[in-house]
Amino acid sequence: MAAIFTAMVIHDLRVYLEGTGAQLWHYKDETGLAIDAIIGYPDGRWAALQTSLGDHHALDAEIALETLRDDRLDLDQVGPPRYLAVICGGTHATTTRTRTHTIPLATLTA
Repeated sequence: MAAIFTAMVIHDLRVYLEGTGAQLWHYKDETGLAIDAIIGYPDGRWAALQTSLGDHHALDAEIALETLRDDRLDLDQVGPPRYLAVICGGTHATTTRTRTHTIPLATLTA
């Protein structure tokens, strides 16, 4: 079920980004860290998003995003992320102290 949710989110992201000049990638490295979506904006900035079907997996998704930002990328080279976000199937929107946003999919499609 989670794979279907992720596919739906990626599809919606592609539709939202169409015509903006932004590009969408998937990230996976040799340690097994995988990020569902990296958005490259035309101005050179970037953002990373994870999907989480329920609120209970959102913390794992947040940790993965922060690992990407803090341990895997050279931010001097690529710059800081425009934002980090977890798109979830839950009901609560939050922003953590590390500025990672948790956004319920329903708020994006309403």
